Order: sequence, then C-alpha cells, then structure tokens
Amino acid sequence: SFSKNLDSMFGENSINEFKDPQIPESTKIHVVDVPNASNVEITIQNVINRKRSDKDYFSGNVANRILGAGPESRLFTVIREEKGYAYGAYSGLPTNYKSKTKFQARTTVRTEVADSAIVEMVNQLKLITNNLVTDEELVNVKSGYFGSFAMSMEEPRTIANQALLIRTENLPPDFFKTILSNINKVSKDEVLNSAKKFFLIDNSQIVVTGKIRDISEKLENIFLDGEKVEVTYYDQFGIETERPDYSVDETLTAGSIIDNYIDAIGGLDKLNSVTSIEEAYVADVMGNPFELYSLKSNKNQSLTTISVMGQSQKIVVNQSSGFMEVMGQKMEITGAELEEAIASAALFTETNLDYSTIKLVGKTEVDDEAAYEIKVSDSKSLFYSIETGLKLKEVTTQEVEGNSIITENFYNNYEEVEGILFPMSINLVTPSMPIPGGLFLNATSIMLNVETSDSDFE
Repeated sequence: SFSKNLDSMFGENSINEFKDPQIPESTKIHVVDVPNASNVEITIQNVINRKRSDKDYFSGNVANRILGAGPESRLFTVIREEKGYAYGAYSGLPTNYKSKTKFQARTTVRTEVADSAIVEMVNQLKLITNNLVTDEELVNVKSGYFGSFAMSMEEPRTIANQALLIRTENLPPDFFKTILSNINKVSKDEVLNSAKKFFLIDNSQIVVTGKIRDISEKLENIFLDGEKVEVTYYDQFGIETERPDYSVDETLTAGSIIDNYIDAIGGLDKLNSVTSIEEAYVADVMGNPFELYSLKSNKNQSLTTISVMGQSQKIVVNQSSGFMEVMGQKMEITGAELEEAIASAALFTETNLDYSTIKLVGKTEVDDEAAYEIKVSDSKSLFYSIETGLKLKEVTTQEVEGNSIITENFYNNYEEVEGILFPMSINLVTPSMPIPGGLFLNATSIMLNVETSDSDFE
C-alpha cells in the first residue's frame, strides 16, 4: 500500500532527470526584481569541475584566497577599502566529488554603485587570470593558510570530518597531513593556471538582485571589453520576464498622492481638528514584553518611552529642541537628527509636508502591493498604496560613522479611531534591533484629543 501511495503522489515509474549544467558562451547579467530591497546583491559565477583529488586543488585554494577569501584579499581590499562600495566582497571555490559545482564572487552594495561594483569585480577577475600574483601575496596567503589550518585541527569535529572525506572521496590516507606542505609548494605559475581554469570571466553569469527601477538603466549600459553586456530580467520565481515598467502618469504628482492619502484616512479638516494623539503598542522580543508609549501635541511636541527587559528609554521633542534619556543619562539631540525628530513629532506627517520639495520617485512594490514612492528628503521616503491610497511604508536613512543605517516601518491593519484611520500593526525593521523579520508592534490603545500640557514634554 505504501508503494501505491507513492505512485499516486508522483506517478508510476517516475524518473528524476537533472540536466548537466553547461558553461555559457558569453557573460550575461541576470536581474531579479526585489522592489523592497534597500541594497543590491551581486554574484559573479560560473560552472566548474573541481574535486579535492585534483592535482590543482591546492593551487586553486591559493588563487581563491588571494582573490577573495578574506579581509586581505583583492576583492575585499578594492571593493571596501579603496572604493567604499560595500562592507565586504568575497569569493568561493568549492569542490564536489559527485557533480559539477560553481565558483562565485559576491558582494552587497548600495544601489547607486551597483554598476561600478560589477565592473570593478570583473576587473579584479581579469587581473588575476591574466597576470602572475606577487611574491608578497603568495607568501602572505601561505602563512595565513598555515595559521587557520592549525587552529581548525584543534577541533575534534574537524578530525572526524577529514576521516570521512578520505573515505568518501577516495583521497590518499595522508591527504590532510600533507596539506601544508602541498600548499607551500604552490608556485605563481600554478596559481595563474588555476585562476584561468576556474575563474571564467568571459563565460560568467552575473546575478543581480535589487530594486530594478533604480538599477536597470545603469546595468543596461555596462560594457565589458568594449561590448555591451546582455541583461535579462526575472520575477521572484526565476521566470524570465520583460523589464518591469515602473513609470507613472505625467499628470500625477507627489502632492496629489499625499492629498489622496489624507482623504483616505479621514480628510484634512478632520486631521486638523485633532489637538493630540496618545498611542500605546506592545511587542514580543525573544519572549520578553516590549512596550512603546507615544504622546504628541499639535505644537510639534512629542514624548516617546520604550520599555523592554527592565530597561527604559525616553525621547522628548519640544518644538526646537530634543533629548534622549537612557538609564538616567540624558543626551541632547542635534543637527539633522533633531530636524528629523521635530518633523516626526507632527501629529500627521503628511499635513506638514512642503509640496514644492517632495518628489514622486515612481512606482514600486511593498510586500507585493503596488505603491508610489515619494522622496521627502535625502534621508526619508514614504510609500503609498496605488489601490487604497494608504501609507504602506516609511524608510529613513541615518549616517553613523560613515555607514548608512536604514530603518523601515511597515504599516498594516488600518482601523478607524474617531473617524480617522490608523495602522494597528507596525513592523519595525532596523539594524539597532537585529530581530529576524523585525519588531512587530500591535496597538493596544489609540486616543485622540487627550489633555496635554507643556510640562509633559520637558
């Protein structure tokens, strides 16, 4: 009966056939649209045949370490240190004794430098496949290899795994005992030959995932060796598609979208009649309650308190000044951060926007829902549903020690409170709270026109 059940599920005499991956004739760019992406993922890859038992196994390892296997590698040094395109760039050269595998060079970059990063990564691949590495690089990689190998030998699981590999991959009994001596024998010519064999830049496939609207034009104008690189687009399921059209009607403006949102949540007259808003939200942080309280007045005054795991934080903004208090320590808010805090203290952000300075960027998607993106400033963008007009997301960017910290607020489950729609669920995604999926805040109370005084915001 068990076999009959299998037949009914998969069909009688079912056969699984896997196509042998072939090396393409030319390099192409394959783009997967991720409308919500804040960065661009870039992978340059090609199919290889590589086993531990191969004679060039050791020289391949050395070539990959020089290219991109660590913070002193060429990719990391150029992409991060010299160009400042990303936090890092790496390469991997795996083995597989059963089938073909693939070489990969990868990085994650800011949207505006995606094309430049691709060109620079290709340049580094061409350099290592056409020129001998330096004596210094060879010495440094070998010495680094010795240190990392010695440390790994201290772990019992490493010894067990080596014994398994010797049996399953038919390796010499002394394979791992002689690794260091074999690595030490690798010459610059052998490194060059392995680079030519495994880093097939003229036959690589460049896979890019990101917001197509922001990167397609640049990607379609990448030239390698004087020839424009072909670009193909795919949806989230890997099915080839036409280039997505995110253009908007020329008669549509950022101001009209904001007006539509204001009408959708209650209308301008209703919003202007509100003198204060008091809100309370709760969330769960690894089994611990997270509580957020917010009080705002129509004088651009706000009080926010956050409590989690016995710790509390208070943020106060009062028209032209602000401070943050953590564990009794008060810190003044200044500069651009203060300007952003004052703007956020408004009862309804949209009623305070200057229509002459905001910009309609275009169409996009937020959680698979078509939306318009409006750029409020260099550090903030707002996203509104094309269908309902409601705000779906807010993105803010803050520069911290030269790095861009991106915070996203997703708004869901709108409900009416005294004639005005409010999101009852807010998904907060921020690096300052590295929680998988972000923090999910649920409203427990939203009250309008509560009594306030200036002393509440001191």
